[in-house]
Amino acid sequence: MVSTEPTAEEVVAGPAVTGDLHGEMRRAARPFSRTTRVLAALVVLAAVFALGAWTHAAFGPASSPVPVRQVR
Repeated sequence: MVSTEPTAEEVVAGPAVTGDLHGEMRRAARPFSRTTRVLAALVVLAAVFALGAWTHAAFGPASSPVPVRQVR
C-alpha cells in the first residue's frame, strides 16, 4: 500500500470538518473532560483537608493530660 499525503490544494479544497461543526466547536471549547475535573476536585479536597489538619495541629489547643485520681 502506498499512502500519499494530500497536496496543499487538496487540503484547502476539502471541508475543514466532516460532520457537525457545532459539536466540534463545543468539544474544542472544553479543554478538560469531566473525569479530569472530578479528579482535580478530589486532589483539591484532599489538600484542603491536609492543610486543615496541619493548621489544627500547629495552632490548636494543646491536649491536656487526663487528671489521674490519687489512690489513698
